[in-house]
Amino acid sequence: MPNLERSPDGERRRLQLLSLALRIGSFGYFVQERASRKITWAPETYRIWDVDPATTTPTHEWVLETIHPDERDLVASWHTDNSWTEKVSDFRIIRPDGEVRHIRTHIEREKDESGLINLAYGLVIDQTERRSAQLALQHSEARFESLVETSGAGIVITAANAKILFINTAFANLLGYTPIELLGESIRDLSPQETKDATFAMVQDMRAGHGRSRDVDKPYLHRNGELVWTRLTMSRHTTAAGQEEFIGVIQDLTARHRTEKLLRDSETLLTAAQRIGKIGHWVWWIGSESFEWSEELCRIVGYPSDQRVTKDYRMRRHVHPDDQAQYQAAIQRLFDGQGMQTLEYRIIRLDGEVRNVIGRSMPPEETPQGPRMVGTVQDITDTKAREEALRRERLNAELANRAKTLFLANMSHELRTPLNAILGFGQLLAMGTKGALNADQQSYVDNIVRGGEHLLRLIGDVLDLARIDSGHFQLSVTSVELYQACLDVLAGFSQLAAERRITMRSNIPSQVTLAVKADRVRLTQVLMNLVSNAVKYNRDAGNVRLDVSMESDDWVRVTVHNTGQGIPWDRQAEVFQNFNRLGAEDKAVDGTGIGLALLKRLVEEMGGRMGFQSEPGAFTQFWFELPRASAKDLPAQSALKAAQ
Repeated sequence: MPNLERSPDGERRRLQLLSLALRIGSFGYFVQERASRKITWAPETYRIWDVDPATTTPTHEWVLETIHPDERDLVASWHTDNSWTEKVSDFRIIRPDGEVRHIRTHIEREKDESGLINLAYGLVIDQTERRSAQLALQHSEARFESLVETSGAGIVITAANAKILFINTAFANLLGYTPIELLGESIRDLSPQETKDATFAMVQDMRAGHGRSRDVDKPYLHRNGELVWTRLTMSRHTTAAGQEEFIGVIQDLTARHRTEKLLRDSETLLTAAQRIGKIGHWVWWIGSESFEWSEELCRIVGYPSDQRVTKDYRMRRHVHPDDQAQYQAAIQRLFDGQGMQTLEYRIIRLDGEVRNVIGRSMPPEETPQGPRMVGTVQDITDTKAREEALRRERLNAELANRAKTLFLANMSHELRTPLNAILGFGQLLAMGTKGALNADQQSYVDNIVRGGEHLLRLIGDVLDLARIDSGHFQLSVTSVELYQACLDVLAGFSQLAAERRITMRSNIPSQVTLAVKADRVRLTQVLMNLVSNAVKYNRDAGNVRLDVSMESDDWVRVTVHNTGQGIPWDRQAEVFQNFNRLGAEDKAVDGTGIGLALLKRLVEEMGGRMGFQSEPGAFTQFWFELPRASAKDLPAQSALKAAQ
């Protein structure tokens, strides 16, 4: 296989190979201009999204709609964040047919002198599967061939002084004139100034006897000032009268030059995309044992960009010794026809540095130039380093969390013993067992007891959370009937609600026995805390409602609704965070900020789930669901109460 750099159609074939590398790598690119909001996509990008470029105009809003809902806000935030100029990230898209595709983007943005983003471009890699980008090039070539086949040839005859003696309609129309307008004019006036000398030199060379014809690509000036590129085949002859004439046959190459410019621009973008994505490609011409590397692959392995052609197996020499066996096995699978191969391995660069790469390759294929194999190599060293750093951070966090859990468990036990003594003696003093207390003394003792009880509840909650985190939390899950359990909890808070004129209601089916699988004590704890919060954080003369409903044959939902001030929108994501009271610490309402976090963990430990809804200034309702239990599994006494 001859060197493509020296082949007459080397550029076209090199572009074909670049597009083929895109197909193997399954990536595309995009360019977005901030001022016009215009987004330009590569054909491969349209394929990744599975949309038709003929009917789809990509816009920022449309692209966001294709992003998976779980990642849409994240992707949207990139557009409004002007602080970054380079980003690598993963997200998912949903194709029109509902298929979810995993995408990796490598984005770079350029800023103007005022610091505003004026251009964004980057690489889009379909990590679900790699497809070919060669189709776009084939379509482009097909369009070019069609233009060439359907274009008419122009003919012009000029005298030795360049005056036009004859010009046909095809050539005149090509330049925006009629034939009669150009007869007698100088053909030189239809050429750009910078090409006149070269054309004149070619004519003089022919007149000197150095060949009777010439083929050259040259531009002409259209009537509107634009360049019209042509292939000029010019021949010299002498008329019977001894007059020297030159005949030119012109083929319109404007479309081809436009296509070639687009291809050159595309090659530039592809080269930039490879640099951004750190993806290089190689071509192995098996018959001649010739290898061709892209500039990016040379950079990855450490070779100068002018050493892109080699006769040896130098990539194999750079594979890490410990990875040689699996590398050779992958090559063998390619020759065995087992389809595209993907392999993660290490290379040793020319300077001795070890890098992590992912190699992908297609099996050998026959081409007019002989059998070849094409593949890509992506440098993932930085990605691997980030993954390792995250792994270490996660391990350290887990170790710290275990240490925290052990500390909390030990401290909770250590605090509970002296606290029980404080509470015990405080309660004895409050009862007057050691003599009557005056008003001030009684107030002090009552504050000690209330503070101690509050601290004891906090220690209990912390200890429960520590047990859950450590995996030592024990539950006694049985069948529990909900009707009486809910009524008992509501009755326990009736006096507290009456003091603030809060109306308590319930919607609990009594005609149907609703039993759940739960720990009776912990279920009561969950109910009491939710009802207590509904009363404490309600407004005076408000409402509290407890609903029990069947969500399905397998789940029972309990909802506690209150008409309090609700939870601000910007704080709702913090509801189940430990020790976060969402600003209530500034109000005269007792609380620790750990209750809701503990309740959610308790419900989940019992096999259920918990959530909430809140409208600031209107209402808040917390709900939890537990698996339904059969009434026949209830203890005999509970079954009897349920039947009554």
